[in-house]
Amino acid sequence: MKLLPDCQEVSRLLSDGQDQRLPIQERARVRLHLVMCDTCRNVEGQMAFLRQAMRELGRREPPER
Repeated sequence: MKLLPDCQEVSRLLSDGQDQRLPIQERARVRLHLVMCDTCRNVEGQMAFLRQAMRELGRREPPER
C-alpha cells in the first residue's frame, strides 16, 4: 500500500466511508490526500451534501395529492 492514494482510490474510500468507519490508517491517508487535492475535497463535499439531502428527504412527509 502506498502512502498517498490516487484520486480514484480516495473516491472509493470516501464512498466506503459513508457506509462504514474506515480503519485509522485509511482515514489518515485520505485526509493527507485531501489536504493537497481540491478535486477530491469537492467530491467529499458533494458526497456529504447528497447524504444529508437524502436524510432530509426521508424525514419529510410525502406531499398530499
